[in-house]
Amino acid sequence: MEGADIAEAPGPLSHSALSEPAFLYPATLFGAFSLSFALPALPTSSRRLFSSLVGAIIWVLMFQSAVWMPILLSLVCYGLTRLLYRRRMAGCVVIALAFCFANLMRIKAMMGWLPLPISGDLAFYMFTLRLGTFAFHAEDSQAVPPLTCFMSFMLFFPGIWSGPTLSWRAVQDTFDNPNTKARNFGGFLLKRGYECSMHWLAYLLLPRFNVAAVLEPAFLEHSFWYRLFYINIVLLVKKAEILFCWFIAECTCAAAGVGCDTSALNGVNNDVFMTYNPTLDWSQNIREVIKKWNSSVQTWMALNVYKRLPIKIPLLRKLVTTTISAFWHGWDAGYYLAFSLYPVFELSQDLVWRYRWPMEDRPIMAKFYQVVRWIVSQTFIHYSQMPFVFFTFSASFIAWRAVSYYGFWVMGFFFIMGAILPHTGLEKREPSLQMKQQEKSSSGQQSPEGVKRSLSSQSTSGSLLEEREKEQ
Repeated sequence: MEGADIAEAPGPLSHSALSEPAFLYPATLFGAFSLSFALPALPTSSRRLFSSLVGAIIWVLMFQSAVWMPILLSLVCYGLTRLLYRRRMAGCVVIALAFCFANLMRIKAMMGWLPLPISGDLAFYMFTLRLGTFAFHAEDSQAVPPLTCFMSFMLFFPGIWSGPTLSWRAVQDTFDNPNTKARNFGGFLLKRGYECSMHWLAYLLLPRFNVAAVLEPAFLEHSFWYRLFYINIVLLVKKAEILFCWFIAECTCAAAGVGCDTSALNGVNNDVFMTYNPTLDWSQNIREVIKKWNSSVQTWMALNVYKRLPIKIPLLRKLVTTTISAFWHGWDAGYYLAFSLYPVFELSQDLVWRYRWPMEDRPIMAKFYQVVRWIVSQTFIHYSQMPFVFFTFSASFIAWRAVSYYGFWVMGFFFIMGAILPHTGLEKREPSLQMKQQEKSSSGQQSPEGVKRSLSSQSTSGSLLEEREKEQ
């Protein structure tokens, strides 16, 4: 496994030409997973030190000679938090500074002015979110924890570069709860281990499907169906690559005692650190997939950005939040292009999905329509994901041209159908309770109690969450 390949999917490829050892990514992933079993076995008084030492080693491995960047930014953000937390400005100022600093370092690295490796680029993602988590915690609780507690939080090694993003409360419970070693999470590890193996097999296909080949003029000489198949396989493999890292990180969190819940079947509340539910691969709704992709970060954005924006118009709040999310991903134009496409694809799909189609009450036709909806949803998702893989406007449009802009044609057809269907007499869809339950089970959606518990674990306190809900 080459380190550069793992780095391709989440972050920009051109930020640094520095070579990296081939073992770096698997070593940090599986090394952290192996060491995570030791954390619950340690006395609570030793856990912070052990975790910080492991986290510091991972920082050095990921940032290499640029390790001064996270150290400097951590100290500056901690000072700003102490200065601004009483004015309820700490969180906004810290994430603005952290996101700008990370993107500035990426630009300087691309220009050759700074030696930021691709692994350091990746590590900036979770690192900046943790800075924001700490600042918002201090702002909401009106108290700033000591510098040692802050650094132990920043250096908490499970998910330190691969995600998921963890709340302040979840990390402190992992350090201080003596019962984290008294749990049975074998079922969760076996389930995620099986899913990891499936995604690893998909990743092995990567050498046979070169992303750069899509941008070559010779690629257009192949038939349309070959090009369509090739690009979709590339996107699927890239997705498998990311999910493999996420699932290993989830297992690391579970083994370390994050989300320990003795009342749960597997001894762990994985809502605390869930990144993705594989059952969403069969979803028939693009909105559902996009909303729950990288769910821990989505929760972070919802609680710390969307709910805090002083904007009353929901659509505008969503637009600002998605723009901030794109800026967190990086400065590449592809991120902003993809985020701007998602709402348009969602709208075009909703215009058609809201109606009951002819003979839908018949089992055979119902199954047929489900397949059609799934294909359309995957078409929209893959088409809108291309800018995330190719990063620039020009490369994204070259890739779209290679597949004859099929996503835009389908979207346009759906808008036309959306204008025609209201005049056809078709009945608008009103899902029954049974259908809603089926959708929840098929998409892995949590019960209301599970959602409440998950959101509560991500916020500073349950009462704070309730206050925000009342404001909404």
